[in-house]
Amino acid sequence: EPQKRKKVKNSKKNSAESKIPSREQTFLLFKQGLKLQEIASQRKMSLGTVENHLIPYLTRGEININDLVDTRKQKVITEALEDFEYEVGLGIIKSKLPADISFAEIRYVLADRLKE
Repeated sequence: EPQKRKKVKNSKKNSAESKIPSREQTFLLFKQGLKLQEIASQRKMSLGTVENHLIPYLTRGEININDLVDTRKQKVITEALEDFEYEVGLGIIKSKLPADISFAEIRYVLADRLKE
């Protein structure tokens, strides 16, 4: 009786890369010096997903806030966040800030404050 060969699906789940959690893959690419947009294209993800992946690394102090938000913007955001209440949300903060400041940058500054 001929031996039946098991079919091995060549799925992504078998690759070594998928054993590393998704946000950690993003973090490693960021540590290699890739820009957030480059990581998003390479990983076929939205920029927002990539930005969110990095937040836990900021709160743990594994990423320096200066690598994500320039110091001028940090100062402006920090001032706007002085009376921030989570219940109200970031929309109100964003509306007080210059248009060149993104929600991600606000979240990064918030995350950085949480680690302190």
